[in-house]
Amino acid sequence: MKATFLTLFILMMFGQCFSQSINSDSLKISTQAQKDAKKFHYDKHYKKQVKKNLDNYTSDYFKPTSLYTSDVKLLNDSIYVHNFKYYALKKTKARRTTGLIIILGGSALVIAVLVSIAAAIGGIASNI
Repeated sequence: MKATFLTLFILMMFGQCFSQSINSDSLKISTQAQKDAKKFHYDKHYKKQVKKNLDNYTSDYFKPTSLYTSDVKLLNDSIYVHNFKYYALKKTKARRTTGLIIILGGSALVIAVLVSIAAAIGGIASNI
């Protein structure tokens, strides 16, 4: 019985020695990648290819460059590159284009005009 407990105790001690803890540097790098990805804009020359790859954040169209990176040394860090690509794709998907804004604004204007016309017709009909 004592041998069993001693064996379990030794295994638990070695298990803690070999387990890895979360590195605070990884969290800092991930946060930095998220901040840097907010400045990301894809090249207009590759617009069609980027739209085709909106489901694949590992695509090279979302790769960080020295233009968007606050620290150039981070370009060699796989955690930074992975997170930058993820957040750059997320930002690109959430982007609203001018055409979409015009369509939404125009439809809101048409609905407002129709409601005011309906209210005016309703007011005229109740006076008759």
